[in-house]
Amino acid sequence: MRDGQGLWVTIDVDDADAEYRRLQALGVPIEVAIRDEAWGDRHFVILDPAGIAVDVVQHG
Repeated sequence: MRDGQGLWVTIDVDDADAEYRRLQALGVPIEVAIRDEAWGDRHFVILDPAGIAVDVVQHG
């Protein structure tokens, strides 16, 4: 099994806040808390079971 180093997956969503709340309610550990970027994206990061970073993004 891989440790996920060097891998990054982005998933586009319509509502990052709703996905953040949903995943928190399921007990999924959040690696990077939800935040806004200067270029308009709103996103947060979780890790999949193999250690791959998953960036959940709502484009601005």
